[in-house]
Amino acid sequence: MEETKINPEATHPQETQQVSPTPTPAPNSPQENKIDWGGELQRFFKTDLKNLFINLFKHPASGAQKFLATSSPSVANPLYMVVLSFVVITFFSFLCMAINGFAEFRPCVILGLAPIFFSVFITLILFVFLAIKQKPDILLAFRHSAIHVMLLSIVMLFGCLLTLFADTSLFNIMSGDNQFIGILFALTAIYAISMGISAVRQTLQTCETSEKEGYVWYVSPLVIILSLWLTGVIIKAIIF
Repeated sequence: MEETKINPEATHPQETQQVSPTPTPAPNSPQENKIDWGGELQRFFKTDLKNLFINLFKHPASGAQKFLATSSPSVANPLYMVVLSFVVITFFSFLCMAINGFAEFRPCVILGLAPIFFSVFITLILFVFLAIKQKPDILLAFRHSAIHVMLLSIVMLFGCLLTLFADTSLFNIMSGDNQFIGILFALTAIYAISMGISAVRQTLQTCETSEKEGYVWYVSPLVIILSLWLTGVIIKAIIF
C-alpha cells in the first residue's frame, strides 16, 4: 500500500502580501480646487491678456467665446482683469490730472472703482438671466463681465489721454465741457459699448437654440445700459 505524501505547501499555503491601494483624492477635494495664483498671474500677463484683445478686435462677433474657450477657467483670471483695470485707471487718471494741475487722488480712486462696480452689476444681471434659463453659473457670468471691464477700461484710458490735449479733467469731458474732445470720447464709448453688447449676446446665446435666440438681440443692449446706469448712479453718489 503506497503512502500518500502530503505536500506541506498545500497545507500551509504561502501567504501573499496585500498591498493597500493608494488613496486617490476625491473629485471635489480641496487639492484639486486649489488655485495656483502665481501660475495664473504669469499666464494672464503672458497669454490671456494678449489673446483677449486679439480675439475681441479680430472677431467682434465671436471673440468673447473664442477667448473664454482658450483662456484659463479659473476665477483668478477675471479677478486679475478687474484689479488691473482699477490700478491702471487710478494711476493714469491721477497722472493726467497731475499734468493738468488737477492733482486730487480721491476722484482718481473713484474713477478706478467704476470698473469694479460695473463688473458686479453685469455679473449679477447675467447670472439672473442664466438662472432664468436654468443654467446658473456665477463663474461664467463673472468671466464674461471681466471682458466688459476691460472694454470700459479702454474707454476711460482714452478719456484720460484726451485730458492732456483738452487741459481739463475726465469728469469735465464726460460732462461735455469740450465739444470736439467730447465727440471723440463719445465715439470711442459707442464703439466699446457695441463690442460689449456683442459679448453679452454671445453669453446669452449659449443658453438658447437658434430658433429661440431672437430675444437675445434685444436683451443684450439692456444689460449693458442697465449696468452702466447703475455704475453711474453709484459713482455720482460717492462723489456728491
